[in-house]
Amino acid sequence: MKRAHGRWALGAFLVGGAVAWGGEPSRVVYDTGVIGVALQTPKPLPSDTPKEPEKPVKPKDKDKKPAEAEKKPEGKPPTLAPVPAPVTPQDRLAQLEAREAAEDTFPTAQRSRTPRLLGNAPPPPTRFPPGQQGQQGQQGQQGQIGGAPDNRPPPQPQPQPRVPVGSATVVPWVRNNKFAEHETPAPVDSVYVAFNYFDNLNGAVNRRFGSDVRDVRLYRETFGLEKTFLGGQASVGLRLPLNTLSGTSDVAALDRTTTDLGDLTAFVKYVLREDRAKGDLISVGLAVTAPTGPDSLAGSPLVPAFHGTTIQPFVGAIHNWGDFFVHGFVSVDVPTESRDVTMLYNDVGIGYYVYRTEDRSRWLTAVAPTFEVHVNTPLNHRGVLRGNDLAGTPDAVNLTLGTDFRFGERAHLGVGFVTPVTGPRPLDFEVIAQFELRF
Repeated sequence: MKRAHGRWALGAFLVGGAVAWGGEPSRVVYDTGVIGVALQTPKPLPSDTPKEPEKPVKPKDKDKKPAEAEKKPEGKPPTLAPVPAPVTPQDRLAQLEAREAAEDTFPTAQRSRTPRLLGNAPPPPTRFPPGQQGQQGQQGQQGQIGGAPDNRPPPQPQPQPRVPVGSATVVPWVRNNKFAEHETPAPVDSVYVAFNYFDNLNGAVNRRFGSDVRDVRLYRETFGLEKTFLGGQASVGLRLPLNTLSGTSDVAALDRTTTDLGDLTAFVKYVLREDRAKGDLISVGLAVTAPTGPDSLAGSPLVPAFHGTTIQPFVGAIHNWGDFFVHGFVSVDVPTESRDVTMLYNDVGIGYYVYRTEDRSRWLTAVAPTFEVHVNTPLNHRGVLRGNDLAGTPDAVNLTLGTDFRFGERAHLGVGFVTPVTGPRPLDFEVIAQFELRF
């Protein structure tokens, strides 16, 4: 028994030493006098093992107070989010205008800042005044002004004093309703006044015919009004010219100056396609000119002319890229009288902003030089030296150089100079000035 107790004591001592050394007994085998101890890799103590965070225990419904219990709707369907209404073009336009107003920028759309075309007047036809007779000598030859030159051999001249009378006189025409003149393809709210001076109208043809009428000058003031509707997609307008015609002649009846109102033109525009962010658009429209004025230009006794209603459909466009812009018209002027001439007008202008600012405190906000080309083509009654055609009209190509100045937000002042590049020249030159106020 003493020996057995000694073995147990030795085994306990060895096991205790092994544990103290850092080991852990994995298995103890008891045999007759043999004690086996196997050690494994030390494991961390329970205090070194990381503990997972304790998850909060949700209280059971029965532990909740009645006031804290969830209240679930009974018998009500779930609420769905409202579907937004579709955005119309009018809504987008209203949003754009509201954003511009909020940013304290110009209140008008970008398209309203594009200047108007300076334009040029339609070419005057070779109108020969009929029914006027002159006398060369006491028994001299009678020649009709307005017919073809009399090629018969003249009688022997008498020694009486001679009264100079032209054998043919070419004077300006009453028609003055070319729509592209002083216009823009964009519908805008504006009033404007324009001035045109035409120097030596039909001077080249009159010299060829040996006419006694020379140095024919025309002064024209045009008053215009335009108002938009349909949210700015369309507009209507009116134009009324005031003409003053002056000429020099050795015949007292032709050496005079006359002034009278012209024919009233009403028009409508409509935008087919537009990109307001860039200021680009395509528009169509119709202009109708009624014979509200006198039967001759400026009420002059020089020429009684065809004087009926004319209808002029047109297509216009504006395109911008950077500081450059291009604008123009294509139109057909159709008279209601078949004896009158039908005209095709092609007008295009290009401009460049050499100066432009959005600072509303500046009095000058933009300067844009422009260059325009105007092609006027008669579709019938074509020709300038046909004395038997009262509506004979020449082909004409005119070039316009000008500059547009913008003052503040809405005021435009344009000036230009026009020169013809085809012959016979319908005029020596033309000077243009126009002032527009947009609202």
